[in-house]
Amino acid sequence: MTDLHTLVLDQFHTEQGAKFAPFAGYKMPIQYPLGVKGEHLHTRDSVGLFDVSHMGQLTIEGQGSTEALENLVPAALQEMVPGQIRYSQLTLENGGILDDLMLTRWDDSTWGLVVNGACKHADMDHLKAHLPNTVAMTYFDAHALIAVQGPKARSALARLIPEAANLVFMRAVQTTWNGHAITLSCCGLESLQMY
Repeated sequence: MTDLHTLVLDQFHTEQGAKFAPFAGYKMPIQYPLGVKGEHLHTRDSVGLFDVSHMGQLTIEGQGSTEALENLVPAALQEMVPGQIRYSQLTLENGGILDDLMLTRWDDSTWGLVVNGACKHADMDHLKAHLPNTVAMTYFDAHALIAVQGPKARSALARLIPEAANLVFMRAVQTTWNGHAITLSCCGLESLQMY
């Protein structure tokens, strides 16, 4: 696994006794000493933390960014309000689907995107080829992306980040934790993400 990328939290996973396997070009933690069944039951009953930092985290910003993105996804983006998230697909010229993604509107000209890890480079190439010169794309390859899931996800995260307590489904907020700027989003009924 020497030719694979490592996650930002690789050392943390190693210290927790993780077993690793290749996935989407990364050395991914796939199991811990509790075992797959134990991890599953614990997450179903309480809360589990999943490192999904291999996924592509992007910002698209600049004059005309909303219109340009709306030409590439089958979703109504102009109606969205700041902090709103929408699930959609990145489409090809022939109407086919390149990937699915989550889009977060931050303001009139700034968008956050999360795309799948195995497709992120093809997605970025596609975006670069179709975005106008007035729109810039930034790829955050050194950021962590953590999914917190389970019935106690919200209460566990709210002890660390108070904004988690009232964050509603398909909404995101930019805040801080331990002096670091983070984005907190709610993309599932019992799931929050922090990146």
